[in-house]
Parts: sequence; structure tokens; C-alpha cells
Amino acid sequence: MHGLSRNSVTLAVIFAGINIMGLAWIHHSLTHCPQATVRVLSASLQPDADSPDRFRLTFDRELVDEDAVGRTEKAEVFSLAPSVPGKWVWSARDRLEYLLDKPLPVGCMMKLAATDQLKDVTGRTLEGAAEFQLAARPLRLLSCDVTASDRQDISSRSGSISRSIQASSFA
Repeated sequence: MHGLSRNSVTLAVIFAGINIMGLAWIHHSLTHCPQATVRVLSASLQPDADSPDRFRLTFDRELVDEDAVGRTEKAEVFSLAPSVPGKWVWSARDRLEYLLDKPLPVGCMMKLAATDQLKDVTGRTLEGAAEFQLAARPLRLLSCDVTASDRQDISSRSGSISRSIQASSFA
């Protein structure tokens, strides 16, 4: 029997090296965990933009356990500007709502921005949009009885607007 030739040994070492690198790559692919992320599917005013009493954020996956639904979220997972009194509540496993103490005033614009506490609470980082602009609908003039007009002024006797308002809303 002849001994192994130099070419045979070289080829065996090359193939062994390729196999070892392939096994290492497979091991890395199987054991490397992708970063856990979440996306906001929608941000809206509820029950509607005319008289909103809450903000609703709907996510693309469930973030909390079933027993957390209905509970108040103590962490400030989203910041509000301007700040308005209220509380964060998980209304479903994939839905977070900010319940306002008082409905938003007419035409009020709000900015919601994710905070670092979202990752602490859910274990996921936010992917995609992290800031959202929401606005309560402004008043709309539905009807107006004009009694007189000229080039500079209009006098009206009565009119109706889209919703009732309190004088304190303008203070």
C-alpha cells in the first residue's frame, strides 16, 4: 500500500476546513437571536376625532400577558406633548390606550413619542415610526343665518357649530 500523497492530504485539510467553517456558520445561524421588535399599526383618537377621550395605539403583535389586560401601565411608555392628565391602560394584549381625565379641547393637537421604558415593559424595541401626531377636530360652522352684510362686515342672528363647547375650553 502506498502512503497518502501530498495532494491527497492537502485536499483532505481543505475539505475539513470548509466543513468546520460551514458547521460554525450553521451553529451561529441557529443560536443567534434576532432583535425582538414591534411596530405601531395605528395611532388614533377614540371614540372619534370630534370628542376624543382617549388615544389608542395598536401594535403588530401581542406585547403583554392576558392578565395585564385592563391594568394601568405605571411606566410612561409614550410621552405626550403637551402633557394632559390621564393614564395608560392595556385594553388588549396588542393595544395600549391613554385614558384622558377630560376630553381633548376642540382643535387640540397632540404628539405621542415612544420612550425607552417601552422596551423595559415589553422586552421589544420599536421599529418604524416612533412619533405620532393626533388632532381633535376643530369646530365646524354647520349653518348661519346672515341678517346683513357689506364689504367689511357680516352680521348674523344665529348659527350652529359641530359640537357644544364650554367657555372654559378657550381659557
